[in-house]
Amino acid sequence: LIAMSSTPILLKNINSLVDKKYVYGQGEEYNLIKYWLFSDQCMFSYVERIHDEGRSYDRFIELLLKEPIYTSDYHDKDRNAFEKMAEYDLIAICEDGRIIPKDKVKLVILKDLFENDVLSQHHYPQFMRYAIKEFVEKGLLVEKSTLLSEPEINYLNYLLNRSEYDNGLEIRNKYIHGTEHVNKNDDEHKKNYLTLLRVFILL
Repeated sequence: LIAMSSTPILLKNINSLVDKKYVYGQGEEYNLIKYWLFSDQCMFSYVERIHDEGRSYDRFIELLLKEPIYTSDYHDKDRNAFEKMAEYDLIAICEDGRIIPKDKVKLVILKDLFENDVLSQHHYPQFMRYAIKEFVEKGLLVEKSTLLSEPEINYLNYLLNRSEYDNGLEIRNKYIHGTEHVNKNDDEHKKNYLTLLRVFILL
């Protein structure tokens, strides 16, 4: 009964002494902008005339940085997407219709989030933090002050308990209060032991 009723401390509820430690993207606009700029599934990376010349790119951001592209290369229905990116100073649309990258600091920050799902703003130099602040003020990003980041919390929950995943390893639950004495598989104990060592090192 003690083992069944044991309630662990939820990792997501452990706060950090560092204020606004982590930054995450949030909302539909963030997801759209992330998709338009960095996803290899977005068709903005395809421009017919460039493709016909034998050059191709997987992502719109790569095309944007390496080729002269224009609004005329795209359908009229795509105009709203470009205007939305311009609203956040990610791109600029020149008088002749050319689309160019604008604020490269903001692009770097969004790329970091696209690749890692979280960023630690205190690891950014001070001159770059204005962009994070502006994104937060506009509601595109959100700051949180947990000890661990959300990807770290998800990973540890998968390894240790059932608070997030039904198919997790549940290593903590298996050993709490000595309930694992019924398991005679030494190989499984060794594997769990090495996994727990990895957890301690990560922490």
